[in-house]
Amino acid sequence: MVARLVLAIFVLASVAACSAPRLGSAHYEGGDSLIHTSYEAANRLASSISRPPPGALLVATLVDINNLGRSSAFGRTVSEQVSAGLTRNGLSVMEMKYQGSVYIRQSQGELVLSRSVADVANQHQAQAVVAGTYSIGSDVVYVNLKVIRHADNVVLAGQDYILPLDNNIRRLLLR
Repeated sequence: MVARLVLAIFVLASVAACSAPRLGSAHYEGGDSLIHTSYEAANRLASSISRPPPGALLVATLVDINNLGRSSAFGRTVSEQVSAGLTRNGLSVMEMKYQGSVYIRQSQGELVLSRSVADVANQHQAQAVVAGTYSIGSDVVYVNLKVIRHADNVVLAGQDYILPLDNNIRRLLLR
């Protein structure tokens, strides 16, 4: 009888432990494709930089490809997650919330770093900026990330991926 009670408690404790969310993991109960995919993109960016820049990276907010002056909660959230993912890969990433706005601008149809980004990068001896865009499709969001050396706008690494346009991402895109 006692053995059955101990076995039942052990089984219940094991099941409860398996169903609890794991803190510090890129995968949470119910799955979060946004976090997981942002971390995977950061992993791929970090591994594709042949020689990591000697200074800290700046991560700019992702912008809407159809209106480069516009972002959203989605763009800000992905930027934050990519920043965390790059840090998890051992790269130095500067926290920009306290430095003023970092953005990119359009010049003859191409994305280039704004003057303020170059000024902030020079001031803090950052060698490169992670910039990105997103484009909203009918049922997916296309995301493009690039690590750009700010001195000459040379792209050091790039990553493209898609996310399903679920209700959570729709809501982030509206804000």
